[in-house]
Amino acid sequence: MLTSRSPNIPIAAIVEDMPLLRMQVRETVEELGFEAREAASVAEAISIIEAMARPLSLLVTDIEMPGERHGLGLAWEIHERWPVTRMLIVSGNMSFAAEQLPPGALFLAKPFGPARLKACVHALFKGPRFGSMPLPSGQPDLTKYC
Repeated sequence: MLTSRSPNIPIAAIVEDMPLLRMQVRETVEELGFEAREAASVAEAISIIEAMARPLSLLVTDIEMPGERHGLGLAWEIHERWPVTRMLIVSGNMSFAAEQLPPGALFLAKPFGPARLKACVHALFKGPRFGSMPLPSGQPDLTKYC
């Protein structure tokens, strides 16, 4: 079981196959007060999250990942198994619809810098849970984009 520095520090999982970007995201979320766990694949992420002694507070995942599973599938699995986890889905490819994101998740387009990432994390934790209010039919769900 993975132990934490303190039971009061929220835990973030960063799931990204690009090591440099994964490191940059980790440093940014640590600046925000999170304890970070890193994974280079969806399978590794699930293994890490299942072994944690405390619940995951934040998931930051890329959509396009190596292997058979992708980050969007991971986000839905996290939503189903640990529904209180806040999620930030990132990608340089915007060929999916906002409706494909789990309720409460936000999308952040690559490339992004630390300031934008921090703003998105703040939006997840300070704002209302996104996706909880239905939109008028025919209107795009822009609340899911950060």
